[in-house]
Amino acid sequence: MKNKTIEKIERIKVNLLQLKPIQTLTELYDFYKKNMDRFFDNKGRPKDYFEKVICPICGSYQHKDKITIDGFRYVQCFKCNSVYNNPRLKKSVLEEMYKSGEYNKYFDKLIIPSQAFRKNVLEERKFKQIVSFFDKPGKILDVACGTGSFLKNFQENGWDVHGVDPSDSALRIAKEYYDLDVMQDYFENFETKQKFDCITFWGLEHLSKPMNGIKKAVNLLDINGLIVFEGPSADCLLMKYLCKNGFSPSRYIESARHVLFFSHKSIDFICETFGLRVSHIETIGLDIQTILLYDFNDEITKKIMAIQQVIDGLNLGDHYRVFLHKR
Repeated sequence: MKNKTIEKIERIKVNLLQLKPIQTLTELYDFYKKNMDRFFDNKGRPKDYFEKVICPICGSYQHKDKITIDGFRYVQCFKCNSVYNNPRLKKSVLEEMYKSGEYNKYFDKLIIPSQAFRKNVLEERKFKQIVSFFDKPGKILDVACGTGSFLKNFQENGWDVHGVDPSDSALRIAKEYYDLDVMQDYFENFETKQKFDCITFWGLEHLSKPMNGIKKAVNLLDINGLIVFEGPSADCLLMKYLCKNGFSPSRYIESARHVLFFSHKSIDFICETFGLRVSHIETIGLDIQTILLYDFNDEITKKIMAIQQVIDGLNLGDHYRVFLHKR
């Protein structure tokens, strides 16, 4: 049964360049590109930091080449249509990156300056969407909770909040900005006897084994519990544009960080595997501004944001947001 309340919650028109200024996006892209270059030889071939992988969603070995950006090769699974990095940086390399200064720079440059907007606008809409499924406050766990701006909205409204994240920088902000006590660790190491009414993944693509993450979340859910995840879309306008025109976007791909892109078919596979049903699905994108990356005047920017809302309404925006219940 559809949740009619969630469908009435107004979409947000987001100006990418207000949230993430061009200079900052360019600086971070150059910084990451320079850091990623060490993983390749002087001919651009991957070194021993990489490993070949099967589809992270369905486990299929069969795939076709999709696109190569900044030396990172992406393939598309024949079975579930997800797009993933293959060969991919080894898990130990990725984990070290999330704990290192590289990820700290991401937080310092992009996340900290936009805390107020994130909490009061972006996270507020997530809050409204999730509470539309509940009659009263419950217990929520946010996986890779970052700075805690999402959890703070729930805490302020009577929810019992829990979070886990491996990043020193993220948890420092969660404590200093929001006075939240969250755990520093990877979700795969997280242990508890508690059951949760809602478990969220606002970056499921960052898990090296996302299916293990979903399985663990299902086991931690209370009766009628809700899983919400967000991840970059393999079906979006931006992906289609990239495959035809092949440039290096300053966001969305984030080579070595975004190793997996979800298709609608892969979401169906997740549901079939774990006995889940989609209670709501939508896309949230910044496709056009990511492609153009130009600071237009207010009139043109408003038109671009309006066009983006049409794209999102067609579920062609660059990120899926998915709400799942047990069948």
